Amino acid sequence: MKEPANENSFIKLARRGEIKEDDLLEKVRVARLRSQIAAAGLRIVREELHVTATIRRLPRWLATRVRESALLQDAFISNMEYVLARRAAAGATP
Repeated sequence: MKEPANENSFIKLARRGEIKEDDLLEKVRVARLRSQIAAAGLRIVREELHVTATIRRLPRWLATRVRESALLQDAFISNMEYVLARRAAAGATP
């Protein structure tokens, strides 16, 4: 960590033996995140959904179905990476 220990709440609490919840994390569902991205006027250029090791050990066809299943993906996606771009305004040329 770059800042001094007395300015970092993670370090302060750890020294006192306390646990700090990461207040930057937000639990989201994949579908909801996609709609939030669209509502913000952005489009998804590339989306990478990384599944847990348990799913990676499954046969490829089954792992693909789990990754793409709206019912299952929230439980088994461990990391999401996006490349986003602004959506072109209506009538504008890209």
